[in-house]
Amino acid sequence: MPSYVPPKRATAFVGYFPLFQQANPRLVQVNPTIAAADFSVSLDGGAFNALTTTPTVTPAGGATVLIQLSALEMTADNVVVRCSDAAGAQWCDLTILLQTSEQQIDTLATQANIGAAGAGLTALGDVRLANLDAAVSSRSVYAGGAVASVTGDVGGKVIGGGVSAITGTGARVVDAAGNNVAPAATALSTAEWTALRAAALDNLDATISGVAAAVWTYGTRTLTSLATLVASIAAAVWTYATRTLTQSAASVAAAVAGTTVTVQHATKWVVAITGLGSLADRDDLLLTVKDREGDTDALAVLQVSENNGLIRLNGAAVALPITAAKASLVVDDPVAGNITLTVSSDVTALIGLSAARIWDVKRIYDDPATVGILDDMPASGVGAWVVAPIVTRTIS
Repeated sequence: MPSYVPPKRATAFVGYFPLFQQANPRLVQVNPTIAAADFSVSLDGGAFNALTTTPTVTPAGGATVLIQLSALEMTADNVVVRCSDAAGAQWCDLTILLQTSEQQIDTLATQANIGAAGAGLTALGDVRLANLDAAVSSRSVYAGGAVASVTGDVGGKVIGGGVSAITGTGARVVDAAGNNVAPAATALSTAEWTALRAAALDNLDATISGVAAAVWTYGTRTLTSLATLVASIAAAVWTYATRTLTQSAASVAAAVAGTTVTVQHATKWVVAITGLGSLADRDDLLLTVKDREGDTDALAVLQVSENNGLIRLNGAAVALPITAAKASLVVDDPVAGNITLTVSSDVTALIGLSAARIWDVKRIYDDPATVGILDDMPASGVGAWVVAPIVTRTIS
């Protein structure tokens, strides 16, 4: 797997981070609600821009958030990621500072042992390696006196530097396959030795440099391929998520399962609720959404009347520029108990994200003794109301 220690400049970065609860900052927020607008990045003190890839809770339902930065978002010496709950009610702000490096721990060891391609391996510090920078032939001249006779084969290669032939029993040259170039006990002329040297030993310079270059280039190709693979995975995940969020208006309007209603933030809500039973003899009908079951109606997040339209919004009476006409509650079938709630997008844009709100529908009668919550609701008269995030929040 790739290393991110330290974060590398112009290379994609992946990290997992916890978000702490606003209610109790000592505790990590489990399955935090996050949106694209919650996360932004600044490069070397520049303006903050939304991340290319919106972070996700990973693993699903867990307590850590996966943050991914593209190679472009990592092209800076100081990368600052700002995390701030746009809804402003669930988790604490977090700032992440990434100071990038040109190399990482996994690559430094390899480069230190090899040196940059074409550098002649002299970075190791051994003075003997400096001899590899020059042609091998220039290091092979023997400047001493006469060499005594040698009995038997010499374990190595002998290069003639004089003008006379090399003679002697057992003096021979072999090719790459081990075959004799000249048989034993045969004298080799200086020209023959020189030709052999030019064909083989003088080419060692290029061979040694080629090994270093090949190793380093191979490592670079591997790292580049891995970065491309990671980027393609992230792109595939984000593309799939976009297809899910970009659903039709019909599917948004039909987001009712049992007593749980799921709607999307900053969109027009059209919620069809069916099978509530007879709604005959009513004087009015109220649909109310609250944060807690014990809250008074004055604290309702949303309250809509069949007779009067929008009554309460975010714990306050409706006031301009929002009017009562921005929401309606219509009885479609009073016998079966089918109703439709409609709320305009400029109202829903003011309602914060939440997965834990409650709601009910209540009939109002002139006789207080007959006031009651619809029979089809649970015994407590409470259902779940979920306001889910949406990528695009512009409403006009």
